[in-house]
This record gives sequence, C-alpha cells and structure tokens, in this order.
Amino acid sequence: MPKFGGSGEGFLQIERACREFRKWGFGVMLVSQVLSDFVGEIKANINTEVQMRTRDESDLERIKTKYGESFLQSLIKASVGTGMCVNPAHNKGSPYFVAFRPILHSTRRLPDDVLDKYNEYGEKIEDLEYQIEQLETEKVDTFDLKMELKLVKDKLMTGNFSVVDIYLEGLLPRFEKQWQTIGKKPKKKELELIEEKELKQSLSKAAEERKKWEKEQGVKEKTEIKVAPENKSTKIVKPLTFDNGMSVSSLKELKEVLPNLEEDVLKSHLNDNKNDIADWAGKEIDEALGNILKKAKNKESILNEIGRFEKPGQDKDKKSEGKEQEDKKQNIKKDGMEKKDTSIIKTKPKNKQDKNQIAKINKKK
Repeated sequence: MPKFGGSGEGFLQIERACREFRKWGFGVMLVSQVLSDFVGEIKANINTEVQMRTRDESDLERIKTKYGESFLQSLIKASVGTGMCVNPAHNKGSPYFVAFRPILHSTRRLPDDVLDKYNEYGEKIEDLEYQIEQLETEKVDTFDLKMELKLVKDKLMTGNFSVVDIYLEGLLPRFEKQWQTIGKKPKKKELELIEEKELKQSLSKAAEERKKWEKEQGVKEKTEIKVAPENKSTKIVKPLTFDNGMSVSSLKELKEVLPNLEEDVLKSHLNDNKNDIADWAGKEIDEALGNILKKAKNKESILNEIGRFEKPGQDKDKKSEGKEQEDKKQNIKKDGMEKKDTSIIKTKPKNKQDKNQIAKINKKK
C-alpha cells in the first residue's frame, strides 16, 4: 500500500484480479480492518461483504447510511465472532448476522520434523499425480491408481504417517509396472516460473486499466483522505449494560438513555459503594471524564458533567463574555461622564456677578 511505503503495484493487480478472475471461475477474498483500505474497482466488485464489529467511524457511518440505524446498533452490540453479512442473493439483499464458531483443531505450531514429513509426502503425491496425467495421455487406465492415491491423501490429512508409508509401498511398484508396460519413463514435474518480463507486461496492463477506470469515473487526481479528529461523544466503545438489559456504547447514547432510566436501576450502578458509569467512562472513553463522574451522585449531575466535558471552553467563554459586558458598561459610564463634563461651562467669568450666574447654570446641569 502506498500509504505504508509500498509501490502500489500490488493494488493494481488486485483490482485487475477483481475484474477478470470471475470469468475463470476464481474468487478473491480480501480482509482488512477498515473498508477504506480497498479503493477503486475493488469496492465496485465486492459481491459478499462480512463486517465484524468495528469502531472505525467511517465504516460505522457507511453502515448507518446504507443499511439504517437498527443494523448499526445490532453490529455495535454484537458479541465477539458475530458478523453482519450482505449478499444480494440471500435474505432479499438485506443484512443478516452470522456467528462464526472458533476453530476446532489445535492452533499450536507443528514440530519441524512433522512439517518435514508433510512436505516429503506432499512432494511424492504431487509427483504421482503428475505421473497419472502422463499415463492418461498414453491411454492407460488409471482409475485404480487414482483411488489408492486418494486414500494416501486422506491418511496424510489425518497425520497418520505409518499408514501412508504402507499405502505408498504398495502403490509405487504399480506405477513402475505401468511405465514398464508402455516402455517409457515418467517425466519429473518441474516448477514453471513466470518471467520478469511477463510480470512487467501484466503490471503495465493493470495500470492502463486503472487509468481507464479513473477517466470513466472523472477522477482527475488522487486525493488524500483526511481523517477527522476523534469525537469522544460519538465514539463507539465496549457497551455498558444496565440491570434492565439496556446498554449504551457511547456518551451520546448515555445522554439519550439516562433521563428515562429508572431510579432503582440507576442506584444499582451508582451508589456509595460503586459508580459503574464513571468506571466505564474512564476505562473506555477518557480517564479524566471518569474521574469527574466519580463525584456525580444523580442523573442531573452526570449529564451536566458530560456537557462540560464535551464543551470544555464553554465556562471560560461565559466568563469572558461577562467580563466583556462589564467592561462595556464601565466604558459607557465613563463616556457619559466625559460628555457630562464637556457640557459644563468653563468660561472664565469677568466679574463676581458673572461668576455667580455661571455657577447656577452648571449646578442645574
């Protein structure tokens, strides 16, 4: 992938595979944490989609827009191993949920000697299958050989090496006898490697197809997707489940559920001994919020603290706004005083009579 330092050539080939493999009867399975990793014609050729539980906001928004709020909530609250499946040929094209069971076999790594055994027997079986192909071109009946070789493969899958040895001991001489009968020797199977020139030609063709698609879609230049900063209010997290069965997966949901939550249910989660809401918020959303909510004792205080957390600058803005209004009042008073002062007659009196008259006028003003 280019965003991780790759050349992007692999993506071009994947796009081409998604376009052309179906005519050869091949399917392509693509797995990633987020759908945005798949670009161009890859998305256009997705037939079956399996979406496991996710916290990626772009994927959640896409699911909500495409399938509705109910499917979004079901996916958010789905248990581990449950995924939302969509295929036009099933359930009338509507999403449905499938619970995938854990694998039944052991996941521990096989010892090196066992792996060597599997590789050794695998090479022998491939060689015998190639010999069967050659014998069939010579018009030799290979039905019995195929059946016995199938038994060998079945036993190999179970790891029963001793039985595999017994079958091969009886099978190899029969192959030799068949070749002696027709008077020929079998050819050894050789791996055919693709030449670098052919790879470059294939890549060039894929690049041309990509340009053609971009032209059809009106894509003039590649645009970098900017990831929006995380919104902690709508961030989907591990749900908090109340005693009445109701659960919330974000601060937004908590604000919607809390006002109508029964008091006895709230007391079972918020009391002198514990505060499940604060613990959940601190662990899943923000540690600072959890510490703040530990002081909350009722619905109103919880909602108020969440509101302050979501808008941390609101109180400061109110204080600054109040200060600005107070300053304006002071300025208005000051301006009024200045205007009042300017209206006072400051003419220098010529005599005592004028002085008394001016004093009376100023006193009235």
